[in-house]
Amino acid sequence: CLRSGTTDKWSIHEIILRDDYLISNLPKDASTIIDLGANAGVFSIYTALTHLKAEIYSFEPEQNNYRYLVKNIQMNGLTKRVHPFQLACSSTNSKRTLFMGSDNRSYSLNQKPNSVRTTVSTTTLGKIFNNNKIKTCDLLKIDIEGSEYDVLYALPKQIFKKITRISLEYHNDNNPQHTARTLAKFLSMQGYVTQIKESHDGMCMIYAKRRIL
Repeated sequence: CLRSGTTDKWSIHEIILRDDYLISNLPKDASTIIDLGANAGVFSIYTALTHLKAEIYSFEPEQNNYRYLVKNIQMNGLTKRVHPFQLACSSTNSKRTLFMGSDNRSYSLNQKPNSVRTTVSTTTLGKIFNNNKIKTCDLLKIDIEGSEYDVLYALPKQIFKKITRISLEYHNDNNPQHTARTLAKFLSMQGYVTQIKESHDGMCMIYAKRRIL
């Protein structure tokens, strides 16, 4: 179910047609996928339909996006395998201000001028693993508009050991620790082989795959 007046169609282009998150590289027998920044559910629905053994944990804090996420899960008959949560992911369990973009689709926990604000609940990636008893994650997808640094820098090393692949959209800002190179170097120190990909349309990705010891 796509919404008029949004960039939902662009999500299909990024996720399915262009394969920006490298879903095609994910083994067909993948058992667990985590979707941070699920929006209306294109990534979650598509991975559930292409990886029939996978349980998908989908996190979307914004109320309207979450409503469409749940609707799309139900319309595709995936309520047993795709588990939605109306939560943002950060380094703390708390209440945070969410700043909405003018397109009513993009949002961030980082302050944006002239944006609509709402309050959302946050959780940590460690809590997501612990609360859902996740032993391994075949793919962690992150598209959370700059909060990727907050989430990953705070993640305990023992949780990284449970994650095989990470595909994330990164965002640079004025913090010298918030760059693709610093984040890729950090992930390398956690045991991953990393790759940075920059595109002409602003879709900038980091891919990380756990080294085989």
